[in-house]
Amino acid sequence: MTDFIDLSIVIPAYNEERFIKDTLSCLVSELEGLLGYEVIVVDHGSTDNTALIAEESGATVVNGSMRKTVGELRNLGVEQSKGRLLVFIDADICVQHGWGIQMKQLFKELSNSYSLVSGSFPILPDGAAAWLINWFEPKGLEKITRYIGSGHLVISRSLFDEIGGFDPGLETSEDVDLCRRAIDLGANLRPEKKLRVCHAGAPTGLVSFIRREAWHGRGDVTSVRSFFSSRAPLTALVFMTLHFAVLLFLFTESAYAQYPAYILFILILFSTVYKFHGSNILVFFFNFFTFYFYLFGRSIGLIRGLISRDKMKRSRA
Repeated sequence: MTDFIDLSIVIPAYNEERFIKDTLSCLVSELEGLLGYEVIVVDHGSTDNTALIAEESGATVVNGSMRKTVGELRNLGVEQSKGRLLVFIDADICVQHGWGIQMKQLFKELSNSYSLVSGSFPILPDGAAAWLINWFEPKGLEKITRYIGSGHLVISRSLFDEIGGFDPGLETSEDVDLCRRAIDLGANLRPEKKLRVCHAGAPTGLVSFIRREAWHGRGDVTSVRSFFSSRAPLTALVFMTLHFAVLLFLFTESAYAQYPAYILFILILFSTVYKFHGSNILVFFFNFFTFYFYLFGRSIGLIRGLISRDKMKRSRA
């Protein structure tokens, strides 16, 4: 019979030697003496010193090299854990001062009610570009959200087990899917702003930002439900279609090329207003331009995801 402890922190990792030591040391300094806890690093076959650094820092390292998706890695970590409360953190997330005290309070609350998914959205490191700060950090100010990112997600073991864990077949967006299934079971989503964490490995420029969104965009075409359950893939599809229309009209020297360009402008303007309504004018100004590159990355992700699905179907045929 398993002797349960208070907290299990599950961290999937692949070649994260730049961040893993700071991530683990921050956790230890915040939790020491407050809660009984364990840290489980699920290593996805790292070729650097990630596993060694994690072991030297006191974490339990689990070999996840045979698993395919990050959802599988997190599920494997839970299988090896014994915490009543599960905390999922990415290897490049560093908890901030006061996180441990807030986690202790949340643990007490979840001990009486398991139907809650919590966590928080990270802030960016000092020195991050203004346009990136204005894009990412307003998410943490939202009072109502449809998901909490698995980069810092807190859930009771009982609810996690009832949900059935992360979907191992999802390459990305496994957190969106988990939260959706939790809501279907009557659970509430409640981000905790006081559970402050910093995303040390956040995008640092335009290229890394586009790559990040392209990666997330792949997860939008894993199923019909995933495509239609979010505005992002639908908007990205319209975004691509309008670009093709502009190029087609320009190639044929049509006088109508301006019209899809106008519609594209309206699409980005409306999307920015919808996503960032209530924000100040500076946030809106930055994000009007950022939204173009967000949708550009998501469009790349859609194309890659469709190609990947086609290859999988052919390999099964």
